[in-house]
Amino acid sequence: MTPKRSHKTHQHHVLFDDQIFLLQKYGGISRYFCELAKRLSALNWKASVSAAFHQNRHLVESYTRSSPCGLGGFRGKFLSYLPPASYRLFHYANSLHLRRSIRFRQPDILHYTYYNREPTRRINATQVLTVYDMIHEKFPESFRESKTISRLKLRAVRKADFVFCISSNTQRDLLDITGIKQEKTAVIPLGCDGFSLKPSSTSLVDRPYILHVGHRAGYKNFSCLAEAFFSSRVLKRDFQLVAFGGPAIAAPERRQLQSMGADEKNFQHFTGDDRILASLYKFATIFVYPSLYEGFGIPPLEAMSLMCPVVCSNTSSLPEVVGDAALTFDPSSPLMLRIQLEHLLSDNSLKERLVARGKQRQMHFSWDTCANKTNLMYDRLVDG
Repeated sequence: MTPKRSHKTHQHHVLFDDQIFLLQKYGGISRYFCELAKRLSALNWKASVSAAFHQNRHLVESYTRSSPCGLGGFRGKFLSYLPPASYRLFHYANSLHLRRSIRFRQPDILHYTYYNREPTRRINATQVLTVYDMIHEKFPESFRESKTISRLKLRAVRKADFVFCISSNTQRDLLDITGIKQEKTAVIPLGCDGFSLKPSSTSLVDRPYILHVGHRAGYKNFSCLAEAFFSSRVLKRDFQLVAFGGPAIAAPERRQLQSMGADEKNFQHFTGDDRILASLYKFATIFVYPSLYEGFGIPPLEAMSLMCPVVCSNTSSLPEVVGDAALTFDPSSPLMLRIQLEHLLSDNSLKERLVARGKQRQMHFSWDTCANKTNLMYDRLVDG
């Protein structure tokens, strides 16, 4: 589905602030704003980013000098190597640049990309915020700065004119925890258009494997998958467990995995770019997403786009994302996960049905749809 052009002649202007582009080298949130900015130019909205300093690769890849989106800024590769305290200086410089951008560009909407900046007072622009999840409030033990982020988020939510949520589950949690009115919020799901890079024609793993993607600690609940896998004689004998992304396997985690039965023959960890990830999805026997909580959950859709059957948790936003295109399980039960995995491996017709449903399900979530819905909401906020 391609963006629908507006019939109106006046072009509105949305300005995205710098916060997420300074914080992320790459990642789902920064990609979300770049995908929006690229498409909004076809929808009667000029979209620009105020980021004098940033470290984001998505922003660089989205920017061309002839682009109508106004993406740019100075990418400081050195920012990745600086201690977090040094970011205050660049955050301050970006704050000054944002004030200048507001004064000269006079945007109709100022869209904040994260929670560290208090909404600006006494400007004519409608101030919008996107909330991605309430993970810091639900699982504070998983984050060192959960109290700080929760406090900043609550302040930003209360002072913003309007709040976008990326799933109905995130909206429910936001309303329950902050007490703001539902009329101040709208649900606009993220997009997932698969991979622009073609995966390799041969597998990177020399045996059939079960795949996990992302961080492993805390609420990501990789230990549930590891326990389910290594407690199964069939899985441990016939498959490898492959983890992609997240930090390197440190000694404590390695010892824990070894105590379950992991060794170099049945466990591998990969890192790399989208081409490697796409190849791992393509050749995986099953993709497993055992997370206890997700604001949306793009990896299951990525797996579906490459015809990999999905088994995922039945909690938070995941059921509304995967629909009937995945097997689900209680993420507190490694036994239930093991049963689902062994069941799926023994039933080829079920695997084929999940692959077919997954391909259709993934097509429900496109960046064009996300941009169209965002455009309509922007218009409503500006035009009343």
